[in-house]
Amino acid sequence: MQPLSYQMLPSSCWVASMLNGLLLLHGDKNKMSELAYKFLHTVLTDDGVFTSGKRRADWITVLDAIQKHTNIVIKIYMGADVEPALRKLKFRNQIAVCDIDSGGHVVLLSGRSGGWLEVFDPDWHNVKKRRTKVNAYIVQPEELSQNRRARINLLINEDYLIRSGRGGRAEFQMGAVSTRTLTILGKRR
Repeated sequence: MQPLSYQMLPSSCWVASMLNGLLLLHGDKNKMSELAYKFLHTVLTDDGVFTSGKRRADWITVLDAIQKHTNIVIKIYMGADVEPALRKLKFRNQIAVCDIDSGGHVVLLSGRSGGWLEVFDPDWHNVKKRRTKVNAYIVQPEELSQNRRARINLLINEDYLIRSGRGGRAEFQMGAVSTRTLTILGKRR
């Protein structure tokens, strides 16, 4: 499989994560719908993609259109529904696009290893240097083989990711429960 892509614009993390997720599910870029690619870019603004507020309807319309034109099922979880959905996720023919930093950034979740989530962060600036925070995250984990490095550049402890902080900004955490969004994409059976 080809390597996943990093975001091209400061505000395109959601689009990059969705495209990377579709690539993982399809296994080959030639099997992906061009129409889905175009749909995803229609909701991108200079400030990112809005999953709430006035532009929420546009976001939902795009996700519905992708479902209709591909072999992908999309489920959206928000707020307090995110944690139970994430904990139940098996990653069998599924991936998840997850907001972090109270909706300020988006990453792709592609698997689970023990209590750790396998993540691809599309922002190269977040992952260009190898670093670790004990029991929280590992950036550019050495234990991944070269083959998997193209699909995973970060491991995040699941409990750390969902922990709701006390006012301060914590790196690679979802943030306030009220701001959380989890979009699960899966292949139709």
